[in-house]
Amino acid sequence: MQTIIEIRPHFGGWKVFEAQGIEPYFSERAQAIHYAESRTALRRGEIRILSPRGAIEKTIAFDERAKPD
Repeated sequence: MQTIIEIRPHFGGWKVFEAQGIEPYFSERAQAIHYAESRTALRRGEIRILSPRGAIEKTIAFDERAKPD
């Protein structure tokens, strides 16, 4: 099973979409990325950072062997 976590611009900040109902908001992009990376322990998938138009700007792959920074 693969997990996809999306980070999207949202009203002057960034929202992390992990699952329905789990959408924390951060004022800085780096905070959102750090949060998403901390949620990836023992999982497979990727973090997708989206542009304001919804296009993927960057992906960060992870798997169950990887540990977040």
